Formats: sequence, structure tokens, C-alpha cells
Amino acid sequence: AFDGQNTLWFGSSNGKLSRFDSSNQSWKIYNQFVDQNSQKLRLLSIFPDGDKIWVGHSQGVSLFDRNRNGGEIKENYQSFSGLISPLSIQACLVWKDQIWIGTSAGIAFADRNDFNLLDPSRWTGINKNSGKGLSNDSIFSLGLWQDTLWGGTKSGVFRFNSQDTSFTFSGLGGLKIRDLENLNGILYAATSAGVYSYSGGVWTLVNSGGLASAN
Repeated sequence: AFDGQNTLWFGSSNGKLSRFDSSNQSWKIYNQFVDQNSQKLRLLSIFPDGDKIWVGHSQGVSLFDRNRNGGEIKENYQSFSGLISPLSIQACLVWKDQIWIGTSAGIAFADRNDFNLLDPSRWTGINKNSGKGLSNDSIFSLGLWQDTLWGGTKSGVFRFNSQDTSFTFSGLGGLKIRDLENLNGILYAATSAGVYSYSGGVWTLVNSGGLASAN
């Protein structure tokens, strides 16, 4: 993830957060992401947010302060109202001053400036049992397109309706949505069966010629 400050951030499956400073071509490695038993966490998502970095991992999400003591974890969040823990967090995104997370148990959001996010009640969780339109709980990606939040799941794409905090199914059912990106005003979905573009309410498969696999 690029943070807009000449720095790239990388997460790994062995608990290491890597920071590459492109201005001087230097690396810094942080080994702070471990659980209570000192087992390394799998880092699954990174979202830079000013001086902070939201890091989704195999046991929740951590708020990392890039400046304090040279870089350290400020807080770890593992419980979210409405969602069953333990859970992994596969996507993080800041939208309209809220932190959004896509998890193995649904979607949750909260005020990113709330000083008490360790309190699960500060979060709003939505899953398939919330009556809000989600048909499954496995959220693999979050994206923004036309000032709207979109969620990629293990079976299709869902569009968020801010008026009533519900979701509407938007297609690609049966496909795992690994990533959602807005490129030149077009929404793209990287799926388990190739890349699709979205226009006029229709998903169109992008030519995958030259790729070793569409998965």
C-alpha cells in the first residue's frame, strides 16, 4: 500500500510489516504483530491513514502509529458489536471519516477518530443474519466507486446503501471477489474466474489472454 508520503507498506504471512522509503531506497521491518502466545499473525490488509496505518490480520485489526517510537502498534481491536469473534480481517478502508473492515464474519465500521474503539459497542457490525442484505459473511475486499462502498465476498459483490446501512447484491454470484478497484472511473473486480468490469449495471469479463491463469 502506498501512503502518499513516498513510502510503500507490505504485510506478510509471518507477522512482519515492511516499510520501504522510496526517497532513500531504505527498508524498515516491524516484528510486533504476534498474538498473546507470541505466535506470528498473518497480515492480510493495509490501509494508510495519515500518520496511522490500519493493519488487518488473522486475529483482528491493529492501529499502527508510524511515528511513535519509530513505529509501533497503538491498539489492537478484536471484538466488534454484531460479529462473532475470533475473526480475521481481510480488508480495511477509510471512507467518510469511518474505518471499515471486511472480515471472515461480516462487515463492521466505526468512527475512525473515536478514542474508545476497544469497546466493541463503538462498532457497527453487519452479517448475513442482520437482515441487511448480505447473503454470506466472508468479506474479502472493499472498494469505492461513485462515492459508494462496495464489498467483495466469497460469492459476489454487494453495494452499500448509506440511507439504511443495508447492502444490495450487485452480481458475480458464485465467484470469490479478491479485490475491487476504481480505475479511470470504471469499477473492476478481481475474481476466482478472471477480472470483470462494471458498467450500466452489467459485469463484463475482461480479456485474460496472456495470463497464466484466470484465477
